[in-house]
Amino acid sequence: MMNRFEHSPCGYMQLSLDGEILNLNETMAKWLKMDKQQLLHQSIEKVLSKVSMMMFYSYFYPKISIQGHVEEMLLTLKTAEGTSDSYVLNAKKFEEETPIIDCVFMRINRRVDHEKELRNVQYALQDALKQNQIAVEALEKINQQIEEQKVKLEQMNLELSQISHVDALTGAYNRRYLNERMEEIMQEKVLLSVIMVDIDHFKKVNDTYGHLTGDVVLTKLSKCLSNTLGDKGIVTRYGGEEFALLLPLINADEALEIAQFLNREVGNQEFEVVDHITISLGVSTRTEDDTITTLFKRADDALYYVKNNGRNQAVHANQL
Repeated sequence: MMNRFEHSPCGYMQLSLDGEILNLNETMAKWLKMDKQQLLHQSIEKVLSKVSMMMFYSYFYPKISIQGHVEEMLLTLKTAEGTSDSYVLNAKKFEEETPIIDCVFMRINRRVDHEKELRNVQYALQDALKQNQIAVEALEKINQQIEEQKVKLEQMNLELSQISHVDALTGAYNRRYLNERMEEIMQEKVLLSVIMVDIDHFKKVNDTYGHLTGDVVLTKLSKCLSNTLGDKGIVTRYGGEEFALLLPLINADEALEIAQFLNREVGNQEFEVVDHITISLGVSTRTEDDTITTLFKRADDALYYVKNNGRNQAVHANQL
């Protein structure tokens, strides 16, 4: 597991609140063309470009301090060889004995290069249009290149869009996707049930076995929920150890049955290190007067009831 983490297709850094690099994976060190030991306990400023350093102080630090997370921040990092690469950064602050910031970096040089290539091709087309009929064959070739570049760029934009809607840790859809999908469903005025899922005593897992084990638990739970739901619903990570499940066209009775089934399935799963976990589930079903806020509020109320009445069960808001 650690080897996969070290060589994952995304870079990882753990920072202190003052920007000290506390940890990083091999992928990040390789991209920066440095050994890990050269970076540990150094300031993040060591690899920031001047513009990115300004962004860190004017945007990153204030936002991470107040909101606890930063999403899709574009920045440039310097390598040991003096070259620079472009990245998308997602970060989240964790309040431990000493607060830390987990940062995930995605390198986007290919996308930037393709955009530059597309602009260059477009400039060439403008110049060619000024020429006489002799340039027709050249124009046709340039047009072909433009189409090829557009296809590549559209594909890369699609990949970036998918990245922006998926939680990097668990592979479930993220909060941003949840908000966008809920807006669409509410406008369609269709039947909808929501299940809020919370891992029981998850803090104890982190405190006893460490955050890496906690991450493994979150990832496996996400896959278990997704595999069990199949095409009946959508799994999203709501935040921390909470997941929100969207069940379009599912009524209250069916939603409660699904929640109870999920509760049993998760309880029967074996998890690495921790063996077994339990979950609590709160369910609500849309009414004519519901907004997104009230629908989730009733699911939260049902979840709160479960957490205060023994945990490890599912309750529908209609039962309260």
